Parts: sequence; C-alpha cells; structure tokens
Amino acid sequence: MPDTLYCGDCGKPCEWEKVDCGIGPYEFWGQKCNDTNIQVLSACCEGDIFTDAELTVNYEHEDYGPEREDYSRYDDLDVMEGLEGR
Repeated sequence: MPDTLYCGDCGKPCEWEKVDCGIGPYEFWGQKCNDTNIQVLSACCEGDIFTDAELTVNYEHEDYGPEREDYSRYDDLDVMEGLEGR
C-alpha cells in the first residue's frame, strides 16, 4: 500500500473506507434479493482514490475489486436457470 492516498474529488490526502454502493433490497419476478457492491472510496468525499497527487493512478485495494476471483456475487447461469419455464 502506498504511504499516501489522494481523494479524486478534493485532491487532498485521505484515508480509505469500505462503502456499500449497492441498491439494497429488491424484487425480480417474485425473487427477493439484496444487492451489495462494496467499494473502497475516500473517507472524506467518498470519491475514487489515487496513489499520486496528480490523480492519474487509481488505487486498487487488494481485498476489493474486479481482479479478485470471488468478485462476482452470483453466476448469470444460475439466474437464467431459475427463470426457465416461466
């Protein structure tokens, strides 16, 4: 992890925090679901985080993000199989 992180909104040095940006509870064809989308954002403005003061290099947290193999919350095939026959 870099020594200093910078907020993409205000440009000031910042700390990161986990924020759930999902839509929360919803219903799809009678199926009740809960959408979660955990993102690592700046604690001051909840903006994107950068590793340089020029705000050119995005910070990728090692525990969150699309590069993780468990990033997908569900398999699209499971959803489609549940809709077959309707």
